[in-house]
Amino acid sequence: MTEPEKFIHDFFQQTGYRPEAMPSGREGTPAPPYKTCPGAPVVKLTAPSGEQASRLFETIASRRSVRAFSEAPITLSQLSQLAWAAQGVTLQRDDTALRAAPSAGGLYPVETYIAVNRADGIAPGLYHLNVVDFTLEKATTAPVGAALADACLGQKFVAACSAVFIWTAVYKRVMWRYGKRGLRYIFMDAGHIGENLHLAATALGLGCCAVGAFYDDEVAGVLGLVGKDEFPVCLSAVGVPRGTR
Repeated sequence: MTEPEKFIHDFFQQTGYRPEAMPSGREGTPAPPYKTCPGAPVVKLTAPSGEQASRLFETIASRRSVRAFSEAPITLSQLSQLAWAAQGVTLQRDDTALRAAPSAGGLYPVETYIAVNRADGIAPGLYHLNVVDFTLEKATTAPVGAALADACLGQKFVAACSAVFIWTAVYKRVMWRYGKRGLRYIFMDAGHIGENLHLAATALGLGCCAVGAFYDDEVAGVLGLVGKDEFPVCLSAVGVPRGTR
């Protein structure tokens, strides 16, 4: 393991949540929630309106985190559209499959797994997204929603939603080029992918909620990644909002 690789490996290990080693409490004084530059010349901006308020702007404006889901399943078509928005290939350039979300250097260190709880046309279980073939590769033959909810500090909506997108980092994909700075790019990439998913879910009339609080080893265990150079980064629960059909 190279020195930069050890740096990122140790970062994930040292910042991971574990039942026996949770943070003891808050530290320091929080920074102000907003930054302003008093006395600076300003230019007034306007929110999109009228003909400017395209479907995209409407989707951005209506996106909210949803944690209450109905028991209605999502469709396979909806799941496909969500997966495409997250990491669908949009252009093949030489040996690089460019995707719906950007990636530093076109290295794409983030992998996508989907835990299906309820979806028409697809059996419950854990799947890995094969980006090149745009297929879901089944990793387990049993539902994992309850185990994921436990791993996410008992957040029940993780088991109640239709599907959970789980993103992991294969950090060696960026280390060889960017060294320690590659750690920044991993989280940038995950943020791009996650926001694409949230906007796609909103556009489809679905609810979505990001999950950053989870026991790292437990989530890695559900994914079968214990002992491998691949770490969970974040999750997003998706489903039909309660009160809708």
